[in-house]
Amino acid sequence: MYKSETDTQELKVTFLDDFKITYKDKELSQKSINSDKVTRLLAYLICHKENVVSVGELSDVLWTEGECDDPVNALKNLVYRARSVLKSQLGINPIKTLMGSYCWNDNVNTVIDTEQFEKLCNRAELSLIHISEPTRQEAIS
Repeated sequence: MYKSETDTQELKVTFLDDFKITYKDKELSQKSINSDKVTRLLAYLICHKENVVSVGELSDVLWTEGECDDPVNALKNLVYRARSVLKSQLGINPIKTLMGSYCWNDNVNTVIDTEQFEKLCNRAELSLIHISEPTRQEAIS
């Protein structure tokens, strides 16, 4: 289980530059993961952190049809490798296993740069709408 500090400590994920995960003062980069499949698995689980993702869905995302003879066991191995690198590099394991599926642990305060960027863009767009809308009095005149 996680220490109570996990709830407040941010796990920061960067997609907009090179993919990396930062937790406390430690950083896990795409280069240190050293596997495109593990990176894709982590990226997919993080991007879908609000959802439980089935083995079938992950298999479809990670392998093209016919590329993998045993996607269920290959995925188990890939999740094991992802957990190992997260634990060894960051000291945390945010991947949960459920019956026939995986998910990102929602007890981990995960902050994603693309989500922050999207929020800022939406806020800026709303500000521009309010600035460009004529006031009611100007519209009547």
